[in-house]
Amino acid sequence: MFDIPAKMERQRKAFRYKLKLIGAYMVQKSVFVFPYSCETEIGEWCQELKLSDYVDVITAYNIGSQEQFIKQHFEL
Repeated sequence: MFDIPAKMERQRKAFRYKLKLIGAYMVQKSVFVFPYSCETEIGEWCQELKLSDYVDVITAYNIGSQEQFIKQHFEL
């Protein structure tokens, strides 16, 4: 999940693009899920785009009401 300031719109778009490129599922505009470990890649993107203060990676075992759609998206 991320909360990137509006003044960093270019970096926010680039970060969101990278998430979509790996196939992450968008739950909300600033909340994406991915069923595999990707902390290293996200950390590298954050350093590259200077976004480390605005991005959090959370490991969850249940995604709530959208879990069915997410499983379908990832064919799990």
